Amino acid sequence: MKISRNDSCPCGNNKKYKKCCLQKNIKTGYVYVGQDYAEDKENVEVVIKYCVPSAVVFRNFDIDLPNNLHMRQSSGQLNISIDRTISKKLYDDLTLMIKDKPENVKVEDAQKVAEATEFIIGYIRQTLPVINQEIIDRKYSEGHIFVRTFSIVDIFDVGILDKKLGWGGFAMLPWPSPLPAFTINKGLSDFGDAIFVRDMIEAMTAFFYFNYDDCIRKIITSLENCFIMHYKLPSKKQRSFLYKLKFLRPFLRSPKILNLIDEYIIEDNYDYKEKNLKILRQNIKYVYDMRNQIVHNELRCDPGLFGIYKKAIGTLYYIYQGFFIEEGKRAYIFSFQRQFLVIDENYSGLLVIKDIKDTGKEKIISTKEELDNAIFNNLEITKNEVVEFKNKSRKIPNQNYSKVPREILENLGQPIMLHPKATKKDTPRQT
Repeated sequence: MKISRNDSCPCGNNKKYKKCCLQKNIKTGYVYVGQDYAEDKENVEVVIKYCVPSAVVFRNFDIDLPNNLHMRQSSGQLNISIDRTISKKLYDDLTLMIKDKPENVKVEDAQKVAEATEFIIGYIRQTLPVINQEIIDRKYSEGHIFVRTFSIVDIFDVGILDKKLGWGGFAMLPWPSPLPAFTINKGLSDFGDAIFVRDMIEAMTAFFYFNYDDCIRKIITSLENCFIMHYKLPSKKQRSFLYKLKFLRPFLRSPKILNLIDEYIIEDNYDYKEKNLKILRQNIKYVYDMRNQIVHNELRCDPGLFGIYKKAIGTLYYIYQGFFIEEGKRAYIFSFQRQFLVIDENYSGLLVIKDIKDTGKEKIISTKEELDNAIFNNLEITKNEVVEFKNKSRKIPNQNYSKVPREILENLGQPIMLHPKATKKDTPRQT
């Protein structure tokens, strides 16, 4: 939370911030968000509650998950609760308006509650990948068409309850907050709209809805559409007299995407140095391998590794800054990347982290090259992250291709067409 020098000090000793804890922070040389909550010695046992919409009724959806996470279903919604220990000061800030009538609420108190709510949203966001994974599993195991995952902006009725005080210590929190306004220059979509750009937008949407399998698949689909469908970029072998004859192109084999990655993500096509482009090439190849494992039904993305998926989207964005992309499309893509970063910044919430230490490794960036190096170093998907992805992602068991019992097929209420040569005892093979 941002505190001005003349504000009352958050430690509560009735002094101005500049004459109290600001001096302590100047001496230590380090200040961080949530510091007053992290340094609070008193704790409170609370229940964080929130709801998400549900268009279907699941079977036996009374679920207790690890980390004190509980899910129950009522009409049209899923009710989720988290048992957690939080700072007493954080709880006090969240419940500032618990007894006030709307007309008596102070602007300062409302602002403090909104800022404190960011930390509760941070706790809630940690649970969403697990809950969405459970919803995805139920979608396919129970056979629901109208089931979809949800994002942080879909949750509602967010509240916090002190376990000791019971409902007398319950407070509703101001969420969801409105999305910031995003404006695109008039007419820009006329120059930037393309199928590969739409695929990229869908990948971003899947990321915020915690559907990481679709996110990875859409990233590679977008790149394939960009390289092959939209631009039809030929490989070195195809830059020949035969390829220049358009009527022969349908009969020539399209280049593999891995070849195009090596051929087009080079210094001639970018305003970046080779060492940074090498990171882009390696990243997208890692993502391509992830996509193949997903579509070949070998594994499902681990929801806890969202940092890798965020890097994958960032990699695609920087690939699309190549000069072989038309200027209008680059500008259109930039507008969505900016929107992606703003949403991620504003809707990820905050966490109270204790024992933060000043490492003293901060570096002032003064040139474009230093800025590029910092960006691409943070963007790099490391080998350790690739190993972690393979180890933590859920392995798909071998498919059961044995014959489906006839009574199961008969219970569908619809006669199943058998092969003409099949006997009455035979059933179709599961494919």
